[in-house]
Amino acid sequence: MPLPKAILSPTSTNKRKSVVAADIEPAKKTKMSADKSAASPAGTATATTGSSKEAPGKKCHHCHNSNRLMISCTLMRSKAKKRERCAKTFCETCLKKHYNTSIEDIKAPGKADPFKILGHDTEETYTWKCPVCDNKCNCYNHRKKEENKEDQLAKFAQEAGVSVDAVKGMADDKTPRVATQKTEKATPKTKVEKKPKTAEKNKEKIDVKKPSAKKADPKEKIQPPVDGMMTMKLPLASGPPKSVLKKPRDVEEPNFQFIILDQPLEIVFARIRLREFVLRFERKINLIPKYMRIINDPNSHWSDLTYKNLIISLMSIIQSDDNPPVNHHLALEAIKTIRAAPPDDPSIWTITTEFLSADSELEPMKDIESNDAYKLDIVNWLAELTLRTSTLRKQIDDGLATEKKNHQAMIDETKRLKLEWEELRTTLQKERLTIPATGKAEFEARYTAAQQANKSLILAAESREWYANRKLGPRTSHLGTDTMGNNYWLFLQRDKKEEDWGNWIVVEKGNDLPHPLGKVPPPPSMPSDNGMDIDVPEVPQPDDEETIAARVWYCLDTAEDVKRAADWIKCKGDTAIYWQEVLKQSRPMTPVSSVPASPMSPSRKVLDSVRAVKKREEEVTKDHYMPLVDKLKKIAGFMGWWEENR
Repeated sequence: MPLPKAILSPTSTNKRKSVVAADIEPAKKTKMSADKSAASPAGTATATTGSSKEAPGKKCHHCHNSNRLMISCTLMRSKAKKRERCAKTFCETCLKKHYNTSIEDIKAPGKADPFKILGHDTEETYTWKCPVCDNKCNCYNHRKKEENKEDQLAKFAQEAGVSVDAVKGMADDKTPRVATQKTEKATPKTKVEKKPKTAEKNKEKIDVKKPSAKKADPKEKIQPPVDGMMTMKLPLASGPPKSVLKKPRDVEEPNFQFIILDQPLEIVFARIRLREFVLRFERKINLIPKYMRIINDPNSHWSDLTYKNLIISLMSIIQSDDNPPVNHHLALEAIKTIRAAPPDDPSIWTITTEFLSADSELEPMKDIESNDAYKLDIVNWLAELTLRTSTLRKQIDDGLATEKKNHQAMIDETKRLKLEWEELRTTLQKERLTIPATGKAEFEARYTAAQQANKSLILAAESREWYANRKLGPRTSHLGTDTMGNNYWLFLQRDKKEEDWGNWIVVEKGNDLPHPLGKVPPPPSMPSDNGMDIDVPEVPQPDDEETIAARVWYCLDTAEDVKRAADWIKCKGDTAIYWQEVLKQSRPMTPVSSVPASPMSPSRKVLDSVRAVKKREEEVTKDHYMPLVDKLKKIAGFMGWWEENR
């Protein structure tokens, strides 16, 4: 009986064998991998670690490890004409080891500073500036060259088993090394060129024969032989090409309006400190609106009756607290005595000082009736004592919770508006493909209007959150300093519906400047008196330079002025960087003398010991002024939104 073809055919047997092998091989591999994973002590840890949940698929900037818990930077950086988020990530281990922080500290719930989130990604629930953006990174690539050199020497010395000083001595030793017999290389033997027999026969003819008369190329230069060999002339290595510097364009100068101060600066600063406290706890202090308006203006006249009512209000908060820092009866007796005394009675300040002495020691001062600075210090000490009550602490905690809630609501609304715009943009882009050429202009106008409307809604959401939290945060905050030394402060008013002393950006000019612009501005143009009416009042004469130089505070009170100031600060910073680069490129290299200097005379040594050395100015970078520019532009947007929707 003949066998089946499937058995006789060699191809069929090979197929069967391959099928069976394919069924067996995966089982073997699975078993081997299981055995390896069971034998490996770190198998479980490797399997459970995985990639980071915070930044999947990314590596730590410091250690280049991708199997740890990481966190990403939320700072938005300018790249060309776009704003992109920083791509740097750091792991938990490097943050704790090198930067003394952790992911838990970064994401810890707390008070959200409205100026900390400026320039950061609003889609994240946390704000963090990585060490690279903060110029504090100490990884290998961002360290100084001197530190890298020392690290290399220390590593080489450790591997060689010698000290670092010995390695430095070996590097500084310029004496030539003489090779020993063992290390000396044998000179290679010269290769003997074999000549044909015809050349040996005609040797005399070859020696007598003159060289061929070939015309020499005049462009070709013949180098003289050195040690019997011809040297090749190599081209000199040129340095890197100089970068093309472009000077920034001048922008329009901002309109700095000076603030008339009727009080000394120390009095104004003390009143601003007290104003900050009273406006924050206005509901608990419970003063009548008349005194609130007086305290809201640090430049106004504060009467004795204002001080008396404020002291009584603060003592009442301490007396009514469940766990007051001072005895109940002492506070109650002080309140009764102060209420019965007239406003100009010096005993009010004596009783207040004794009341504060129960908690801390205070030095009595004479002539307290005429010393406004000491009066303000006493009231500020009383305000600090009031802050220790449970009533105000609870209000602070409630304010933090409300501020966090408002911020989260703003983030949610911003995300929703961005998603709506993405859906609308996708629809409009599909519609653009079907529009004829005649309707292109109308479509582009409609597209731009929709985009601007979405941006306006996002700005409105951020502005509402900013104004809602103005009573929960500080009313006076320092924004930054420009490259000329001017300090910028944000002053928030008591009520956004009022036009009062605090509705400005206050500019404190630099110490060595006559004006925030760096120069005295030209006087305004005066109209001629030809044909002027007699009843028209005379135009005031412009102030002289001494009067202008004595002024300290200026303000920016409109959104347009704030935006113009931001552009001006950026222009000044870019110009300073431009001149720094010009100076670096134009500075000639200092030649090093090969002849040792002669010893100085005793008189020259004395002169050099007392010579005044000019302190080197700090190099200007964009990190010095760009955070201030971003904050001012953000505030200008909020102020512009409020001016339009007032």
